[in-house]
Amino acid sequence: MSDLGQLSEKLAVALGSALVERKLVVGELTITVAADRILEVLKHLRDDPDCAFKILVDLCGSDWPNREKRFDVVYHFLSLTRNRRIRVKVLLGEGEAIASCVSL
Repeated sequence: MSDLGQLSEKLAVALGSALVERKLVVGELTITVAADRILEVLKHLRDDPDCAFKILVDLCGSDWPNREKRFDVVYHFLSLTRNRRIRVKVLLGEGEAIASCVSL
């Protein structure tokens, strides 16, 4: 199993129901997270020694008008000590909000 594959398995155990989906495609790990648990997940990704994602590379969004939860909030993180990246997504519907990660 690849390094990111092992990380994906560890995150599934550690985050439980906060993790909605996880995908490892073309060497990139993407996890989809429940909106109300985003700060808990981001804190884990930052503080867990197996993760050590200390750098928020970017934060962006995309609009999928034909979906019920039409907005994706997408975070890209980098771990310099582990030399790996992760994408974290949250799906939101119109009028829904998400907590800011500034406090972390």
